[in-house]
Amino acid sequence: MIDWSASGRADVVRVMLVSPGSIDDVIGELDNLDLDGCSVTEGYYTDTRCSAKVRTVGDDGYVRHAWMRVVHEVPSAGYREELFTGPVTAASSSESDGAVVTDYDLDSSLYAIKNDLLVGGWTVGAGARLTDVARSLLRTYGRPSDVSRAQEHVFASTTMYERGEGALTVLMDACGSYDRVTVDGHGRVVVERYLPPSSREPSQDVDPASPRSVVLGEVSTSDSAETTPGRVICVSGSGDREVVAEYTAPPGADSSSQVRGYMYAVKKTDDTQDASYSSLLARAKSSWQESQDPGREHVLTVMWQAWHQGDVVRLRTGGSWRKCLVKSVESSLGDMTQRVTLKEV
Repeated sequence: MIDWSASGRADVVRVMLVSPGSIDDVIGELDNLDLDGCSVTEGYYTDTRCSAKVRTVGDDGYVRHAWMRVVHEVPSAGYREELFTGPVTAASSSESDGAVVTDYDLDSSLYAIKNDLLVGGWTVGAGARLTDVARSLLRTYGRPSDVSRAQEHVFASTTMYERGEGALTVLMDACGSYDRVTVDGHGRVVVERYLPPSSREPSQDVDPASPRSVVLGEVSTSDSAETTPGRVICVSGSGDREVVAEYTAPPGADSSSQVRGYMYAVKKTDDTQDASYSSLLARAKSSWQESQDPGREHVLTVMWQAWHQGDVVRLRTGGSWRKCLVKSVESSLGDMTQRVTLKEV
C-alpha cells in the first residue's frame, strides 16, 4: 500500500483512447496533456456518479467518437489505477500563443444509458431475479456490467415500464433499496449490495491538527438539516400535457410537517419529453430520499489519497472522531489534490 503522504512520489497520468464499441479495446493515447486542466469529479448522490475534464495543448491525436480512460500510475511502486472511463459529451477549442487548446467534457457509462430511452417499454415479470433483469437490460443497451456483488432478490409481481422511460431509471428502480448502481474506473456498470455508510468501517483516520496531516488549509463545516424537504413535487410538460407527481415524507420523519409543525416543499422540473407519472413519482421519491438526514458536512482539500465517492473515513473535528461518507470528490490531476465533501453518518 502506498503512503500517499510521503514526499518524492512521481505520479504519471495518462489518457487512453478506448473503442466506443468495446471498452476493453485501447485504440490509442491522448498526447500533449495539460494536467492543470484535467480533473475527475465523483458524487455519491449524482445519477451518473462521475464525470471528467481533459485539456490538451496542440495536436493530441484524438480519434472521433473514442471514449477516454484516465489512468493514474506510480511506476516506482508498480501502482496503476483506472480513475475514469467514459464518452466525450462536449469539446471546445481555442487558440493560445499559437497553439490549439482543446477542452473535453466527459461523462460516465451511466450517462450512456440515462439518455437511452425505452422504445417498446420493458416488463419485469413476477419471479424474475434482479441479476437477470440487470444483465438483460444492460446487454440490450450495450453496456458491460458487473453484478457479482449484487444482493439477489426476486420480484413478487410484474412491473411494466412505459415507452420513453430512461434505461437508467428502470435499472435504479429495479434495484430498489436492495442494491446500488454505480460505475467503476474501467467503465463497467456495477450493481452491488447496498450497505448504509453508517454500518461500514472507516478506511482511514483524518486529523487536520496532526503534524502529518494530509489536510491542506482549513476545514469548513455546515449543517442543512432545517432545509431538508418534507415534500418533493416533480412537474413535466405544460398545459394539457402537464404531468405532476409528488412524494411526501411519511408521518414521523424528521422532515414531516407532523414533526416540524410546517411543510418545507421543493419543486423539481423534469425536461424529459412525455414523462410518465410513474417516472416522475420515482424521481420525486428518489430526490426526497437523497436529501434526508443531511447531518453535518465538512469540505476540505487533501493531498492525493485515492479517495472515491462512497468511501467511509473518520474525521477528527470539535475534539471528537466522526464517521463520514465521502459524498463528493474533485480530483485535480495537475497538483494531485482532492477537494472532498465529507458527510457525517
